[in-house]
Amino acid sequence: MRPQPLNLSPKITSLLFISILFLTNLAYAIDLSSRYQAHIRMGMFSGNYAGSGVETRAWSVPTTLDAELEVFINRAKSFNLRATMAMELSTNKVNYTYAGVGQTYYFLSRGKKELKSEKLVQISNVPKWRYFWGWNAGIAQVLTIDYGLILGTYSTTLDVSGNIGTIYQLGENFGLEARMGMGMGYGFSTVTVTGTTMRVLFGTTYYF
Repeated sequence: MRPQPLNLSPKITSLLFISILFLTNLAYAIDLSSRYQAHIRMGMFSGNYAGSGVETRAWSVPTTLDAELEVFINRAKSFNLRATMAMELSTNKVNYTYAGVGQTYYFLSRGKKELKSEKLVQISNVPKWRYFWGWNAGIAQVLTIDYGLILGTYSTTLDVSGNIGTIYQLGENFGLEARMGMGMGYGFSTVTVTGTTMRVLFGTTYYF
């Protein structure tokens, strides 16, 4: 008994052809979207701290250095690691240092650069303007009693802050950033102080 040839309708044949073509193209697709973004910022940072037995001390430093590594969770949300140092260059006196973590949320825009390569076709989606808000929490060292050019007493605080800002993209990877924020510090060391901070920072960003 001879086997009968398999007859497929034109619709089924077309569907199989499209499916094979789609799976073949999918196998060659490469996702080159950014996973990280680095931030380097400088600007004005001011603080006001006081505590039991400690006089109120207010300071303002225009030469604050702020660095951040941002790890994207999706196109509109990220996790970040952040470090800040507010030092007066004229006296080399450090008023404030901070290290902590936080999250950033993008609104009215996407935060992540998306780049996909498929055979000879490359699709790039880089936002021109980005708007964001976020929060940070970490540990800070604050100069609370200033004895002069050399000596000083520092207080360790739990620092919680919020920020809002925007990024203007210059190219595929570089951007210009403006950010402002406020924070609160709660002391838990031998010399205990509480206080508030304010910051206005400008800098650059880089996708990688």
